[in-house]
Amino acid sequence: MQNLKIFMVLAAIAFVASIFFTGSNTRVHSDKPANLAEAIFVPEAQKPAPEPPQLIAASAVVFDPLGRSYIFEKQADEPVGIASISKVMTALIAYERTNNDDAVVVSRDAIRTEGSNGLIHGEHFRMENLLQMMLMESSNDAASAIAEHIGRIYGAETYTEAQDVFASLMNEKAKSLGMSTTHFQNATGLDIDAATPSNISTAHDIVKLALYSLRYPGIWETTDSPSGAIISQEGTMYKMQNINTLANELPGFVGGKTGFTDIAGGSLLVIMEIPIGSPKIVLALGSTHAGRFEDVQKLINWLEASLSSSL
Repeated sequence: MQNLKIFMVLAAIAFVASIFFTGSNTRVHSDKPANLAEAIFVPEAQKPAPEPPQLIAASAVVFDPLGRSYIFEKQADEPVGIASISKVMTALIAYERTNNDDAVVVSRDAIRTEGSNGLIHGEHFRMENLLQMMLMESSNDAASAIAEHIGRIYGAETYTEAQDVFASLMNEKAKSLGMSTTHFQNATGLDIDAATPSNISTAHDIVKLALYSLRYPGIWETTDSPSGAIISQEGTMYKMQNINTLANELPGFVGGKTGFTDIAGGSLLVIMEIPIGSPKIVLALGSTHAGRFEDVQKLINWLEASLSSSL
């Protein structure tokens, strides 16, 4: 069902683009009303547009993929730490450079990563399962294991080298997407130290990443579920809970990704249909742990009120 939903979103974007670029050059103008009703029709006064929301977030946007336009922007070109929003790029690299059935072994170094989900050294997982854990629970040991696996494919001999190789792949992809103010240092989004965020981007750049990532529905499928479970190839089951509290509350929710570190603050990326059938990207960066959810909810409420006032 989720595959179909995202496919329809992409198809709608492509359809609108085809009209925009190949529409007829012939235009018909008429000063005459089509009928008497049109001639005497007096439109009702529009409702006043709602005031823009007051946000905790340092940076935020609402983007309309079909119209290719920003509906709301706050400091959208300001570089900020993005914390675990980084994992959307981590997943994108995995989708483009590995197969879902690839066997990934969990190393000792990977399970030492801050924010571990309790993976066991030496266990093997399908790549797809580790991606599910990383995206639903924002698992840092899963992200580190994915990065190590791919880094070693590209010649790294140690865990540290593998993480560096993977970060280079992330930056290479960011450059190809036109994310000119983005720089990645790791796959997790964890801070480098007590004063320095690891991965830096802007709201405008993250929208570019989100749009491109819709080519891979699997990135968003897991984030639409409130819970799930994966099983290692050794038979250990890991139950998962979605840490995005809005996933179960928002009608039209397609997918999302949370992020939080002490330095970067709280982040939340949500893709949803407002109204149903009309996708929107809603993003808050540099908020607080609780404020990221409040900010995105405020943006959604404001958008719905704005659309209602324009009817």
